Amino acid sequence: MNSRSDLVETLRAARAVMSENEAAYKAYIKARDDANTAFCLYSNRFGLRDALAAQKEADADSSDAMPVTFDHA
Repeated sequence: MNSRSDLVETLRAARAVMSENEAAYKAYIKARDDANTAFCLYSNRFGLRDALAAQKEADADSSDAMPVTFDHA
């Protein structure tokens, strides 16, 4: 950034992109939360090792898709 106007322009551009992508972002957050919930429920019932194997299997089936990531804590 070289000037205040550069910063203002960058912030305005970022806000425009975020506004356009708000629905997609909300859908991503919901999908991530749903995956996290499903993983935790499955892990509690069948064990962490099996849940991690299922996650690895799901990620392998969709090599072009972004893998689901979340905390396993």
